[in-house]
Amino acid sequence: MSDGAPRDNGGEVSLAYAVAAARAQFRTSIWRLAILSFAINLLVLATPLYMLQIYDRVLGSGSRETLLFLTIIVAGAIITMTCLETLRSIVAQRIAAKFDLTLAAPSFAVSMSQLGGRDIQPLRDLSSARNFVASPALMALLDLPFAPFFLIVLTMLQPVLGLATLIGVLVLAGLAYVNQIAAHKKGQDASREQVQAVGAAQTFARHAEMLDALGMRQNALSRWGSMHSASLNSLDDAGKIGAVFLGASKTLRTGLQMGILGLGAVLTLNGYMTAGMIFAASLIAGRALQPIDQVIGNWRGIAHARESWLRLRDTAAEVPGEGGKLPLPAMQGYISVEQATYFHTLPDGSKASEPILRRVSFEIEPGDTVAIIGPSGAGKTTLLRLMVGAIQSSQGVVRYDGADVQQFAGDVLGRQLGYLPQEPDLLPGTVADNIARLDEAPDAEAVVQAARLANAHDMIQRLPNGYDTTLSAGGWPLSGGQKQRIALARAFYGNPAVLLLDEPNANLDAAGEEALARAIASAKECGISVLMVTQRMSALKHVDKVLHLRDGMVERFEARSELVTRVIDWKDGGADSEEVADDGLTAAQRIAAARLASFGLRDDKNKDGPSANGASAEKVPA
Repeated sequence: MSDGAPRDNGGEVSLAYAVAAARAQFRTSIWRLAILSFAINLLVLATPLYMLQIYDRVLGSGSRETLLFLTIIVAGAIITMTCLETLRSIVAQRIAAKFDLTLAAPSFAVSMSQLGGRDIQPLRDLSSARNFVASPALMALLDLPFAPFFLIVLTMLQPVLGLATLIGVLVLAGLAYVNQIAAHKKGQDASREQVQAVGAAQTFARHAEMLDALGMRQNALSRWGSMHSASLNSLDDAGKIGAVFLGASKTLRTGLQMGILGLGAVLTLNGYMTAGMIFAASLIAGRALQPIDQVIGNWRGIAHARESWLRLRDTAAEVPGEGGKLPLPAMQGYISVEQATYFHTLPDGSKASEPILRRVSFEIEPGDTVAIIGPSGAGKTTLLRLMVGAIQSSQGVVRYDGADVQQFAGDVLGRQLGYLPQEPDLLPGTVADNIARLDEAPDAEAVVQAARLANAHDMIQRLPNGYDTTLSAGGWPLSGGQKQRIALARAFYGNPAVLLLDEPNANLDAAGEEALARAIASAKECGISVLMVTQRMSALKHVDKVLHLRDGMVERFEARSELVTRVIDWKDGGADSEEVADDGLTAAQRIAAARLASFGLRDDKNKDGPSANGASAEKVPA
């Protein structure tokens, strides 16, 4: 049954809608807590009234029956108040849980998105806001509006004591305001620095293996330590300010209660009060001051929760919703990139002055196999990320079957694409889970079929538990080549219409290269469009067309045969000499290698130096 929430075709609710729904739910639910708080604060009067009756009536009359009757009534009131406080805490916990359920999935989705910074900060903000809803700080805020009620009761009991307590309340309120002014800046600094330190820790932990391999662990620890120390210093500064005001408020509250007792005694000696009224007035004054004192004590937590909520709300406002997008027909594999331009976003949120991609345009027919080549920094990986929707173009558009990539909602685009990133990370789970893209009800036949298409089935069968081999984060204990072949099988899962492969042969040995060649051939037979970033000359054997990028622009988009004729002409190297130089290469081979390098390609069999006989490596047939 639908809950009326606008959803995209992937079934996800937008964070903006979830934030609005959570706010509305909280405003509705808070009235339950307010009603319970009203009843609790009424029952608080039972204790001072009991003291009043004991000293003014029971001790004077000596009536044991009256004492017993009053004690039973007050005991019932205290038990009822305890039950209501327990109920209020349970209700607050359930409101917090419902708050979390409403926002958790959209917050997680935003954490994984580009606009969310691919950071779990929205989840941390949600946790902070949820914890506040179930905390004593919220109970103190709910009790705060009843302070005037106790002042009125105290004034009715004795106007002078009411006035004295009112002055104390105003002083405490002033302390709370000054505390907020003094600690606000430090609290914001501490929160921002803590977010930065946690983000750095996440990044370092994710790249721990590389840090160890390069001897960077201590440097990373020092870098994180300095950031963490800065956040602790700011927290300490904010804590010192809070401690000063908390101590002042407690001292003022205790002093005021003592003053009420002393002033009550003077009024009693002058005949304006009774002895029982002294103790009742002291208890009522303490209750009027208590929520203000608690708010001051919990102010840092309240401020932190508020900052977290505002940050979550601002994130929701920045992330566009996808609800209401019309489901598009199954993709056929026609690709059109039109004037695509992309500017990288700098850490301060501004855009780089120079684009990574500049007005890139090309078209690919269904079933075409295209190699994307070019020197380092040409924008090859960025182009693939743009095509899978991982980043959004600053200008221009990427279209599949005529539809803008942004028109595909949720996971709809991803299910029709096969993507192999440059670093083929595998996720915790079994090999089958990874190939099936973590599908909760995977099709076993489809998993095996994808592995066969990727020519990874035999390799997987040789693993300790085959497809049920459990992998940890990062794909351990598999080798780089094994991870790449399983990631390629994941790309084939679900019969994608388009395969986007970023250097799929980077970690492959000769057997892996052969398996990749068969996989690309299988994709072509199935009518799948394939775009493959590569730096290896041998990979050009398997493609129909070549897209050459340089400085973020398309230099040429041509048939493979044209590139082979124009660049890899081993007979006409611009030099007739067959003499082998000190580097083991002939002049013709050096010229050919230079031509390849200008295209961002390398001769696989000569990548580590010349072969034993000084000859060059394989040719790429036209």
